[in-house]
Amino acid sequence: MDEHKNPQHESEKPEAFIFDAETEKSDQKSGISSICIYLFGGFFLVSDLDGRQSFKASNELLKFELIINDSHVSDFHPEALVDAICPQSDTVPGPRGYFAHILTSAELTNEACNIFGPQRRSQLDVQYNQEPVSISDVLSDRSIETEKLSKSYAKHENMNLIVHGGVDHNQHVFGDCFFFNFEKECWIPLETYAFDYYEIPKKPYEDEDGDKLQLETQVDNAKLVDAELRICHHKAMVYWEGDKEYVAFVGGFNNDFLRHHDRNPYESSKFDVSRLAKLLIAPANPNLLRIPVLNIRSQVWKFKRYFYDLTEQAKPELVELLKHDCMKNAQLAISGGGLLIVGKQLTFCHGLVQFVPEKSKDYDSIQQILENSHILLGGHFHLTFPGM
Repeated sequence: MDEHKNPQHESEKPEAFIFDAETEKSDQKSGISSICIYLFGGFFLVSDLDGRQSFKASNELLKFELIINDSHVSDFHPEALVDAICPQSDTVPGPRGYFAHILTSAELTNEACNIFGPQRRSQLDVQYNQEPVSISDVLSDRSIETEKLSKSYAKHENMNLIVHGGVDHNQHVFGDCFFFNFEKECWIPLETYAFDYYEIPKKPYEDEDGDKLQLETQVDNAKLVDAELRICHHKAMVYWEGDKEYVAFVGGFNNDFLRHHDRNPYESSKFDVSRLAKLLIAPANPNLLRIPVLNIRSQVWKFKRYFYDLTEQAKPELVELLKHDCMKNAQLAISGGGLLIVGKQLTFCHGLVQFVPEKSKDYDSIQQILENSHILLGGHFHLTFPGM
């Protein structure tokens, strides 16, 4: 849910529940159940002095308590309690909408959550110096056990909200990540890291030579560096590998797309996670067919390899389209629609698709070939992860 409006109240409301913010008590009768819904960020409508309307991004976190009458789940009271949660610290995500969000377990006894910023990097280097430096090893294909998610939620009453990326009303796109701890009511910024397997510097607005990012061209003893995934309109999914909890970020508009629309060229000293994980339809380098996933406890990015097969589904028109040079390593930027991970498959359902070329000079060429900037995805397609 990415938008909300300021609640407007009538002068008289029958049978209203009274809520005292100072005592955090209400006149709700004991035994009556309620459901809490949290709403963060999004855009709301504002008017200037001349009456012109526009949308402005928000970073408010609101709590809605829906009262259930007489224990009938489908019978809600016509009014709800609304309370703005004021964080107990000055650290708050910037106003934004169209971000990825997910609930994760607040406690995992077998892992430590290193949420202490860059000073932890030296400790992370020690922690991971025994990790395999081959990208194919780090992209381990162990079983994803999504059914453990519901078990975890049932076991741990305390949950953390993760907010990642997004965009504000000035078209500024974020690459940061935050936790919200509901118990302590505070936001915690999450610094993330990735192994730089190639040590090929590239600015976010420059072209990538994907042919150089092969398994056999990796450097020895890859270094762990600061990393970010600058993106909006994407989705997050939680899944499990054994006893480890990961968040997969899929779809959306990353630097490959954003560089064509940024008002000023984006600069960052952090490693761009999207360089090693792309959703490609005509890959010249299959090594890039990967999904970025984040271990939120170790704060280290991994890249899950996927496969797909279009041989029996692709129509002749699509085959001819993919023969154009500008489609080589063209990325799919998907917004909207649905996303689901079940067993060995990640499924996209509908949404809007835009083709993003590897080379900047081909951006207009693709638009001309397609005769449209966006294509409606009117079906489902599956990505299969090996070894699950």
